[in-house]
Amino acid sequence: ATKFSIVGDKIMPSLTSISGLGAVAAQSIEENSDPDDPFLSREDFRIRCGVGKSVTDLLQSVGLLTDLQETNQMRLEDFFGDVSIGG
Repeated sequence: ATKFSIVGDKIMPSLTSISGLGAVAAQSIEENSDPDDPFLSREDFRIRCGVGKSVTDLLQSVGLLTDLQETNQMRLEDFFGDVSIGG
């Protein structure tokens, strides 16, 4: 949360290096993140980490969480693709 780390051959800056992200939120994110139990959505992230929408919006604006959908709800398109009905 507050210290950089080495990931592979790259340096990963600390979460607190993101302007606007406080140490309490960063610590909560670190404590509630588990590579064996990935977040299902930004909603799931907010609930499990105990942070607000402003934090997820901030993280998304710097390129994090962009691969997560907003909620845990699935759309019909997620199951069936873009299917037209009718004649």
